[in-house]
Amino acid sequence: MPNYRKPNLKSLLCWPVKTKKVRAAKRVSAALILTSTILTRSNLALASDFSMNLGTTPNWPSGSGGPVTFTLTDEFGFQIDGTAQVVRSGGIAVPGNPINEVGFFGTATSVGLIWDSNAGNSGIGEAPNTATLSFSSGGVAVPTDGISFVISDIDSVDNNTLTDRCDFIQATGDAGNPTLTLVNPATAATSVIIGPAAGSGATGALAANEAQCIYNTGPTGSPNSVGDDNGSVLATWPAGTSSATVAYNESIENVLGLTNLNSAARGVGIWASSVISVDQEISLAKSANVSTYVGAGETITYTYVVTNDGPLPINTGQNIQISDDQIGIINCPAIGSAIAVGGTHTCTGTYNTTVGDASAASVVNVATAGIGTGAQSFATRLQSNSDTETVIREIPAITLSKSSGTPTIAAGAVPTLSDAGDTIIYSYTVNNTGNVPVENVVITDPGPTFNGNAGTGTLSAFSPVSANIPVSGSQVFTATYTLSQLDVDNSVGITNGVSNTASSSGASAGGVAANSNNSTAQTTITGGPDITVTKVASPDADVPAGVTVTYTYVVTNTGNQTVSNIDLVDSHGGSGSPPLPSNETLTTDAGTPGDSTDSGTNGIWETLAPGDAVTFTATYVVTQQDVDTLQ
Repeated sequence: MPNYRKPNLKSLLCWPVKTKKVRAAKRVSAALILTSTILTRSNLALASDFSMNLGTTPNWPSGSGGPVTFTLTDEFGFQIDGTAQVVRSGGIAVPGNPINEVGFFGTATSVGLIWDSNAGNSGIGEAPNTATLSFSSGGVAVPTDGISFVISDIDSVDNNTLTDRCDFIQATGDAGNPTLTLVNPATAATSVIIGPAAGSGATGALAANEAQCIYNTGPTGSPNSVGDDNGSVLATWPAGTSSATVAYNESIENVLGLTNLNSAARGVGIWASSVISVDQEISLAKSANVSTYVGAGETITYTYVVTNDGPLPINTGQNIQISDDQIGIINCPAIGSAIAVGGTHTCTGTYNTTVGDASAASVVNVATAGIGTGAQSFATRLQSNSDTETVIREIPAITLSKSSGTPTIAAGAVPTLSDAGDTIIYSYTVNNTGNVPVENVVITDPGPTFNGNAGTGTLSAFSPVSANIPVSGSQVFTATYTLSQLDVDNSVGITNGVSNTASSSGASAGGVAANSNNSTAQTTITGGPDITVTKVASPDADVPAGVTVTYTYVVTNTGNQTVSNIDLVDSHGGSGSPPLPSNETLTTDAGTPGDSTDSGTNGIWETLAPGDAVTFTATYVVTQQDVDTLQ
């Protein structure tokens, strides 16, 4: 049996898992522990461990290089597949090795890469043992956020003989080389050189991912370790690594500058205290089936979509819960098939509004998703981001602002003043000042008053008849009022004599009424009463005594107000009895038919509307005195 050392067993190494917070998730650190104990950590809420104990899961087959495959499950139920393999060449197998055993080449359980090189193959690269540890899921490599493990007892049996051996390792990975650090940095006890540095003896320079034992020739031997951690290094691979490899060689020929040496069998321990960390994330998006509610007793249904944002699938052995601050814990439907990366799982929950909600502005729910296994408490599950959903209580509100245009003058009988038939255009602006759209908004307007008297004209239909107004939106309605002559008569010449008050109303989608303020618009009808009189005589020249002269008087209402009880008095210069105007007759009906009235021919016209004209007549018999005096 070749001579190899089996070091003393000391306390097992335990390396802490470094963790970080990530957006909308916690970092899942997966620790692959190839020791007889599980790694511990103080920040359980932020990470979890994948763990494996060599000798049980899996049980390394003695003498086999593998590959050995295994599946690890973390505390949340996520699973990752591992593969470990040793490839050897250029040497003689030591029966029963590789083998996992406590205390082999270090202070923790490891797989011993024991190998006896052939004569003349005691240099770097001539009899390599190459150990590879890789991770995947569903046959696809999983880029980790870091792999690390201890390479144990990299030192020689330095007895200043040609059968001595000097260990050499080179570590590589598929995402870059690892960094190497001493497990025991106490300088006096260290028996390992870590690159970048000069190698031991005649060995060339070491790269940053290489380490070698310290070998001395002469009367003083090298500071060998005796199965402790003085000859061990920790290799830490960068993020993105899915496959980590360590090549182990002897290097005595390189150290001594000789060839054809036949050193004794020697080896190192591999994969002691291994750690793998993976950022496993889930995210939550929450929505509600309604955007508003009216009062108590209404049901709001929430939908929670959980997305798998991490590199590992969610498997059927896991379950998802939702913690909603208004509803409580919601158990999501069972996971029927694995949820791939980027896949989703949907849950629902219901909430009934309360009496308190009926007076609140909104219902605000904050929810977080958690994934785990069995009846695992929510606090110990891998948790998502928190998502907030706000459902507002319908509080519709509208305001009204009304304005009136200047009364027109062209439509009535008097073309220069406002009278019957002329119009006033009213404008109604309704603003939505509430938090929800208001539907079927209409205007209520009893019509204008004229110096306090109800109008007798006509208010048109509103345009539009009704409208739906969005939040912060507005709608302008218009209507036209056609003046009656009585409206003008009641208010003409009075400042702001025309006054109009209106309101608006509507309701939210949930049926909550919205009633506006009352808004008043005022305007003035200018003008007043005015009449003109024209008089003609027939005959009107060289009239002899005894001839009867007929006078015709035309009275026209040239104002915009009805004139009543028109009575003509003719101031006559003749010597006879003066003419008495009578026989009044309506001769011009320019406006509304029938708006000028008289009950009989008594010499007084009772009502004359604007634009209308009435004709009176009278007679006078010319006297001789009138002729003599040329009257």
